[in-house]
Amino acid sequence: MELIKPFGPEIGYTQLSDEHNSLLLDICEKYENDLSRRMNDKLVGFINCEFNILDLVRPTLLPVITKMILKYANNAESLYTMQVNVTDVNCISGWCNIQKTKEFNPVHNHPLHDIVCVIFPKVEISKTKVYKAIPGCLGFKYGERLNNFGTPIYHISPKTKDVYIFPADMFHYTTPVWEDTDIRISTSFNFIFNDLFRARVTRG
Repeated sequence: MELIKPFGPEIGYTQLSDEHNSLLLDICEKYENDLSRRMNDKLVGFINCEFNILDLVRPTLLPVITKMILKYANNAESLYTMQVNVTDVNCISGWCNIQKTKEFNPVHNHPLHDIVCVIFPKVEISKTKVYKAIPGCLGFKYGERLNNFGTPIYHISPKTKDVYIFPADMFHYTTPVWEDTDIRISTSFNFIFNDLFRARVTRG
């Protein structure tokens, strides 16, 4: 896993294997039209197709995702001085976003969670820029520009199989896609540290 440090907190970057990405993409495409799974009332995005996949990935892909979360937790800069083990974290939500023309996610974070994992099972975007903006990018916001120095913004143009892991309190957003033929399928997973881990941290 590569650790990217555009500002304070580090962002983890890696990729899914072809096999695991294919499994995740199959789940997203199979349940895209299942209205019983929709999560629009629980999410902030201006995206029509947002649906729960946590139970679907739990048997096969969740152990893979959790392993990546642990690698991030144990290597990124933090105040945690002890090893984070598989029994210390829980994934409490996971969903898929299938972003269509002009849809986007506003600036937001994931309060009451600890670590977020975003995976892109399929990205096919035709244009690199529209009105000076990068279509379908994943943007991060932290801090502020001081006396016109530095930047509080970091943009990523995701590719198929890309995985990004970051602290849940970090503000992030997505920009719209503009072409009807553009494809941008992403999945997000929220992880928390469990109470026993927090108790160990408190005791030192």
